[in-house]
Amino acid sequence: MEFPKNLLYSKDYLWVELKKDEAIIGIIELACKKSKEFAFINLPKKGDKIKIGDKLIDLEAVKWTGNLKSPVTGEVIEINSNAYNEPVIINSKPYNIWLVKIKISNKDELKNLLSYEDAIKYYKNME
Repeated sequence: MEFPKNLLYSKDYLWVELKKDEAIIGIIELACKKSKEFAFINLPKKGDKIKIGDKLIDLEAVKWTGNLKSPVTGEVIEINSNAYNEPVIINSKPYNIWLVKIKISNKDELKNLLSYEDAIKYYKNME
């Protein structure tokens, strides 16, 4: 199970890379391994206002269907159209494929995210 040290993590199988006031969000490797192969993904639209805990991403995979909740509050400023059009690419290198970029409106919420060490502890029993 891989968790890059430079990222933060939600308890909902998402990784978050911070760049100034922007959260770049993708799916962790463990979710990709559990689901085998993503067949469909639904992402928010650019300009959508998202609150922490709101549904952010809908996914359909070989072994799983569901949605992932937003780890931050803010405005969607970009989506990865390549991942949207061909979701199977997410499985190959999940930490290189971001899905959504959100301009963060409440940086205090970042304290709810897991560090590298905390993510390893949290997801350890879920493999």
